[in-house]
Amino acid sequence: MIDPRAYPKPAPRRPRVFRTAQEVIVERLRNRILSGDLQPGDRILQAEIAAQMDTSTTPVREALWELAGAGLLDVDPHRGVIVHIPTQAELVDIYELRLLLEPLAVAAAVDNITEDELRRAEQLTQDMDGADLGQVVLANGEFHALLAAASRRPRLIEILTKLNNIAMIYVVSNLYQRPGRVQMAIDEHRELLTACRQHDKERAASLIATHLQGSLTIWQETFAQHQEP
Repeated sequence: MIDPRAYPKPAPRRPRVFRTAQEVIVERLRNRILSGDLQPGDRILQAEIAAQMDTSTTPVREALWELAGAGLLDVDPHRGVIVHIPTQAELVDIYELRLLLEPLAVAAAVDNITEDELRRAEQLTQDMDGADLGQVVLANGEFHALLAAASRRPRLIEILTKLNNIAMIYVVSNLYQRPGRVQMAIDEHRELLTACRQHDKERAASLIATHLQGSLTIWQETFAQHQEP
């Protein structure tokens, strides 16, 4: 009689993760927008995207509506679907809201963030060092999204996700115009993570507010320069 204990049990199979065509299209277009590959005002043609991704126009159309709902695309009655065009008034509005909500989220994250999340945040910060600006923007966006998610406050996360999506369009242009801002952001991220590890909620909230205010100030200066005769 064969003793089953003499044979090791096969490793359990990991469940396969299937993604719909719509999910794949959303991710690819989002990355192209946030990395600066697609610029504000660029037209997005359903048929062209469908051909590029070898799919029908139905998932493309649904993906475009999802990205429009996230604030990354606009449906223009004359030009069709275009990448969202930021304005100075919108910029101030978004950053004032982030200045209110993101310190709240970070303070909550200090109490709830896991070691795995901290390591991932540290890796994202490290990935920003020496990367091309498109990858810097994507890593920066994921860093802020991770801290928001660590708050474990679903409604707050939902609001910040949309605000951060739109803000990333500004970040792309910001970094291309002021590449020195990248190293400053890296240093600020590391300081923020130190405060999180030390469970210092007040300092973490203060640091994220300083980080956001710095970005807003730079952008306001950039807009002012463009308006000069």
